[in-house]
Amino acid sequence: MTDKDDVVRTEPMEQKANEPRSYLSAGEREELLRAGNMDSLYIAESLRAGDEGDEDTAWAWLAKGKAPAEALLALKWNLGADFIRKKGLNTELADEAYGKDWLDKEKYTEKPLQG
Repeated sequence: MTDKDDVVRTEPMEQKANEPRSYLSAGEREELLRAGNMDSLYIAESLRAGDEGDEDTAWAWLAKGKAPAEALLALKWNLGADFIRKKGLNTELADEAYGKDWLDKEKYTEKPLQG
């Protein structure tokens, strides 16, 4: 589709009812899906939504994946536990690493790495 300035625009892909809006082309999505790592697709979708200025959709894509425990801990320190809850981020890996109540602890410090 072309607008009056002759800039080529891509139409958003048809999306599943439970997915945020997709800004990736069908080919880009297919390539990522072929690789078999859904988190890579979610990150790519999030980055593209951010590039398009759609911050809510960018966070919605990130919420679909399993966020690394360390990344969630950094978000908690910088933006607070309520931010993580509000965005609906998946805390499964952080719950495993830090305990189920890590978001509610006021002064949580990271456990030493095991292994």
